[in-house]
Amino acid sequence: VNRSFSSKYYKIYNWIEYSIKNDMVFCFICRHFTVNTNLKVDSTFINKGFNCWRKQTESFNKHTSSEKHILNNEKYVMFLNIKKNDTSIANSLITSRKKYIEDNRKHIILLLKATLFLSKQGLPFRGHDESDESTNRGSFIELLNTFTGPETITKLSARYGHYTSPEYQNDLIKTIASSTRKNIIEKIAFTGAYSILVDETKDASKKEQLSFIIRFVDGNLNIHEKAIGCYHMKKCDAYTLSQEILNIAAHNKLDIQKCVAQCYDGASVMSGLFSGVQKRIVDIVPHAIYIHCHAHRLNLCLVNTIQNNNIVVDFFDTVQSLYKYLMNGHTRYELFMKIQRDKKLKEIYLERLVETRWSYWHSSLKKIKLRYSEIKDVLKVLTVQDDQAARAIGLLEEISTFRFILILYIMEQILSTIHCVSCQLQCSIILLPKAINLVNSTKNQLINLRSEKNFTYIYNEVKICAIKNQITIEKEEETNIRLRKKYEPSKKFEDFFIMSTLGQTRTKQAKHNGKNVKTDVLFNVIDSIVSLFCNWMKDFPNKLQIFLSYLKFYSSNDNFFNHNSPYISSFINHNSYFQFNKIKIDSEFPSAKTLLTNKNNIKDLNLKDYPEAFNETLKIISIIKTLPISTASNERFFSSLKRVKTYLRTTMGDNRLNDLMVIAVEKEEASNIELQEAVNAFANIKTRRYPLI
Repeated sequence: VNRSFSSKYYKIYNWIEYSIKNDMVFCFICRHFTVNTNLKVDSTFINKGFNCWRKQTESFNKHTSSEKHILNNEKYVMFLNIKKNDTSIANSLITSRKKYIEDNRKHIILLLKATLFLSKQGLPFRGHDESDESTNRGSFIELLNTFTGPETITKLSARYGHYTSPEYQNDLIKTIASSTRKNIIEKIAFTGAYSILVDETKDASKKEQLSFIIRFVDGNLNIHEKAIGCYHMKKCDAYTLSQEILNIAAHNKLDIQKCVAQCYDGASVMSGLFSGVQKRIVDIVPHAIYIHCHAHRLNLCLVNTIQNNNIVVDFFDTVQSLYKYLMNGHTRYELFMKIQRDKKLKEIYLERLVETRWSYWHSSLKKIKLRYSEIKDVLKVLTVQDDQAARAIGLLEEISTFRFILILYIMEQILSTIHCVSCQLQCSIILLPKAINLVNSTKNQLINLRSEKNFTYIYNEVKICAIKNQITIEKEEETNIRLRKKYEPSKKFEDFFIMSTLGQTRTKQAKHNGKNVKTDVLFNVIDSIVSLFCNWMKDFPNKLQIFLSYLKFYSSNDNFFNHNSPYISSFINHNSYFQFNKIKIDSEFPSAKTLLTNKNNIKDLNLKDYPEAFNETLKIISIIKTLPISTASNERFFSSLKRVKTYLRTTMGDNRLNDLMVIAVEKEEASNIELQEAVNAFANIKTRRYPLI
C-alpha cells in the first residue's frame, strides 16, 4: 500500500501544516508558540518534520495530547482572542494611557470649573490655613470637597497631582483669562478696527492700576466694549503710559495700526496736545483720533457751573449737611424711617452728594422734594430730643424758607434734564453722532427752561408746597437772600481792563430779591451750562468733524450715501490704512441709498445681509461704530476692582489680579470658553507631573 499524507487530517487536527517540498508534517502551533521552558520538547513537529506515514494517526494523537502542545495551544487561543478584540499588549498600554490621561483631564476640568465660579463671583480662593487639619481650607478646596465625587476627594488628599496649590491656582486663572481674551479678540469684525479706552485708579493696596478696554464691532455689527485687563503702573508719565498701551496691544496680538480712536479723561498727561499720551499714539497711528470722554466733560460742565454760583454752593452745602445729620446717626435714621412708615409711605433714604456721581445729586434732590414734609417733622422732633439739637435747629431754619424750596425745585428740574444725557453717555453701545445729538437736544431743552413761563410754573409749584408745610410765601419782589460781601478784585488790576474771570469761585451780591433768584439761580445756571455745552462742541478736532459730518445719514441730507461728497473723500483719506476701494464705493453707495432711501437713518442690519454687495460700505460703518463715547466702561471696571481686590486681599500679585479682573468683568465671555482647549493650554504652560495631552 502506498502510504502518504492525506488532506483529511486538516479537518481532524487544526494544528497540522504540510510541506509539499519536503513531504513533511509540522505543528503550526508548536512551531510559533514554543519558548524555552523546563518541559521536554518534541522537536519532530517543530524542526525535523514528521513523515512516518504508517504511524501518522497514532503520532498525531500523541502529539495532540502532549503537555507542551496543550500549553502552546492555550497560547494560540489567547493570541486569536487578542487578535479578534484588538487587545494587544501595545494596544492595552495605549488604551490604559488614554484612560489615565482622560481621568487627569477630567480632574483639571473640575478645577477649571471651580476656578471659573470663584473668579466670576469675585470670591477669594485661599484660606488662612489650608492644611488637612484645618476646619476651613479656603473657598477653592472647600468647594471641591463639597461638590465633587470620591475620586476627586481621593486625588485632593494625595501628596501630588491635586493641582490646588497657589501656583497651580495662578495657572488655572491664567488659562481661563487667556482663553477669555482670545475669544474677545476673535470677535472683532473682518476690518480688525478697534478703539482703546484707558483710565487709571488706585486699588486697595494703593497701587496705580491702568484699565485697558477695547471697543469694536463683531461680524453682525454689534458694538462691544470688552476688558483686556488691568496693569500696575509704577510711573504715570505720558511716555510710560503710552509705551504700556503699545505693549498691551502687541501682547494681545492687536495691530496698533488698526486702532481708529483713543478715549481718555481730560487729564493733561493723557490729553496733552504736544506730549500727552494721545499725541504719542497719534504720532505712531495718525488716524487714531483722540476723543475726550463725554461723561467726564459733562461732569466738568456741572462742576464749573455749580462752583461758580455761590447761591447754589450754599444750597448744596445745606443738602449735604442734611444727609450727614439724618443718615449718619442710627437714632435719627430710624426716626426718619418710622415717620415714613407711620404715614404709610415707601421708605426711602437720602443720598449723599458725590462730585463724580451726578446721578446722586439728582436723586438726592428728588428724594428731599418727595419727603420734604417728613424731613421737617424729623427735625422738629430732634430739636428737643437729640443731643445735637443745635444742628437740628439750624437745619430746620435753613430748609423752612420759601427760598430753599424755590432753589430745590429749580435745581431738581435742571439736574433732571441733564440726568437723561448723563445716563445715556454711560451706555457702551451708543454711537458718537447720537451722543452729540443728545447733548445738543439737552442744550436746547435747557434753553427752553430759561423763560419767564417756566419760572412762573416753578414758583406756583413752590407756593403749593409752602402752603402745605405752613411756610410763609414771599412775593417775588420781597424774597431776600443773605450772602457774604461782594468779591473785590486785587488793587494790582486797577490799571488793567478785565475781560474774563479772575479765578474766584463765587460772585457775591449783598442783597437779592425774587427776580435775582430767577436770574442768579435759574438763568445763571442754565446760561453757564449752555455756554459750556457750546464750547464742548467747538472743541472737537477737525478730523473728528469728518466723522460727525459723514454720520448725518438722513434721506433729507444731500450727503446721504453720496459717493461724491467731500466728507467721504476726507474719511477715506484719513483712514487710508484700511485701503478702501473707491471704485466699489462709487457703485455701492447708489445701491445702498436706493435700498435705504425710505429709512430714517442707517439700517446696517439690512446691509449686513449683503456682505459681498456692500463690502466697502460695511467696512466704513464698522469703523464709524467703533468710535468711543466715554470711559464709563472703565469706571464700571474699577467698581469690580473694589469688589475683587478688597483690603483682605491686598497681597495679591499683579498678574493674578489682572487675570481675575478679566474673568470677573467679562463673565459671559469666560463662561463660553472651551474647557477641553483650556486643559490643553494649562498643560502647555509648563511640564506637568501627570500627563494631560
